[in-house]
Amino acid sequence: MRKRIGTGLLGWAFACPLAAALAYVEAMRRNYTMFTAREMLLSGAFLLSLALLFGLFAAVVADKIARIAEAKRPGCGATVLRWLMAGCVVAVYMRLTAYSLLFTLVRQNMLPVPVAGAIALALAGLYWLIAGRFGAKGTNLALAVLLLAQSALWVLGERALSAGGNELSRKAEANRPVYGAVRFRETPDIYCIVLESYQSRGWLEDFYGFDNSAFETALAERGFSVNPDAMANYYFTLQSLDSVFLMDHHYQLQEAGNLDGRGCRAMMSCATYNPALEILKANGYDIEYWLRMNYLYFPERAKKGGISRMLVDRDNPLRPLATLVWPHEIGVNEFSWSEYHERLLRDLPAEPGPRPRFVLLKDGLVHQKVAGYPPPRDEWKPFYRGLFANCNAFVLSLVDKIVSANPDAVVLVFGDHGAYGLSYGWWDFAGSDPDAFFAKEAVNPKDVARDNLSVLCAVRLGRSGEGLPSRSLVNLFRDLFVCLSGDEALAATRVADDGYSPRRNGRIWRLAKDGAPLAHFEPVEGRGPFPR
Repeated sequence: MRKRIGTGLLGWAFACPLAAALAYVEAMRRNYTMFTAREMLLSGAFLLSLALLFGLFAAVVADKIARIAEAKRPGCGATVLRWLMAGCVVAVYMRLTAYSLLFTLVRQNMLPVPVAGAIALALAGLYWLIAGRFGAKGTNLALAVLLLAQSALWVLGERALSAGGNELSRKAEANRPVYGAVRFRETPDIYCIVLESYQSRGWLEDFYGFDNSAFETALAERGFSVNPDAMANYYFTLQSLDSVFLMDHHYQLQEAGNLDGRGCRAMMSCATYNPALEILKANGYDIEYWLRMNYLYFPERAKKGGISRMLVDRDNPLRPLATLVWPHEIGVNEFSWSEYHERLLRDLPAEPGPRPRFVLLKDGLVHQKVAGYPPPRDEWKPFYRGLFANCNAFVLSLVDKIVSANPDAVVLVFGDHGAYGLSYGWWDFAGSDPDAFFAKEAVNPKDVARDNLSVLCAVRLGRSGEGLPSRSLVNLFRDLFVCLSGDEALAATRVADDGYSPRRNGRIWRLAKDGAPLAHFEPVEGRGPFPR
């Protein structure tokens, strides 16, 4: 046995930050678009420092244990040391990859949690055996090779995604001359109230047995026009709002990783071209984000991009690391829900000022997200129905305050997507033939489309009592801007009111066409900007 920490021990100690780096690069390769470069560098440096300290500490402890073992049984100390340190290296890697691994096994492969846990333990055991056999030098070399491979995959993936992202940028830029020429004849304040997972009245009645007509009647009494058959165009908040502000389809080309859509947050931060917000800014609007958390945007980029006000104007510099360890809170929560509601009711409504305001806020309900298929429908329905009383009461109170302070304001109230109570997760299990899958499950594809995409959409155009012709959210801002400007060239850029699934294995499915759910989902191949 060595009298002090030698080359072998230091090698094991340095294998710990290498294992951490491998796990970190694997995660960032899939989800880097949700972070700034500064955040990733700070989190990476902090993680590697912690892993190195852990490795050095583990080396000291393992050395002491090995010395004791050597004293009791001469010749076994080096073996004990090797296997203890191999276990420490594997523990670092498994802790940092545990969520992603279990998410894949449970959510995407429908394995029971105990089975998924057993697989994770078996993998940890296999890695431990390999590291123990390889020794310090072999383990460091293997980790270095894997790290380089992950880095190469990151670069190749970035190039592929950039192709799709660049196509989207070119598509948005193609209409930029038209968008840049839009001038409003009047500039009322605009309040955009996005409601999480808020379904349309028809689907609430048909699937949930819930009558929401009293709420819609109350909105109508306040000057709203309610579209009973409105549809979102994409699943999940980021992808849905991306199409709303892009005023166009992205066909899930920006889908990247399991935590983000490529470029969504950058566009919402005005770090890249945001057609809707640029039109508003060109017409003198101040852009205000009265959002409870910074999930939708990068605060520092948003400040530079011209967002005038944000309730949450800071970020957690270690957010990538926090997301890697426990990815359920990926933003800074400035307020509890009660504090957020109180703040909105107290401070948001205001009389018209010298410059018009565009205000974005988000409230609403929650969506189904239980692993496996089918989701627990019977348990979900009463839970979801029970969320409406508080949400509806808050929305009406907020609208009353807005209208009282600013009767000519435009108010948009819409759901971002469905709640998936019937069909959450089908996109991971339907494979290449959704029709066969739904036939086996005895589910109507039209119901799946409504479950995923049907949403509340209510519009108040000041005192007029009129509505907008929007059948889906992708044309909502366009129709509003045409109403305010009378610009026929802008009206001519209208896009199809179609709805799409998430992208799986290079393919998405068209679930709705011309604002109506389809009885048979249509495959959409390719990654081009105009798939057919």
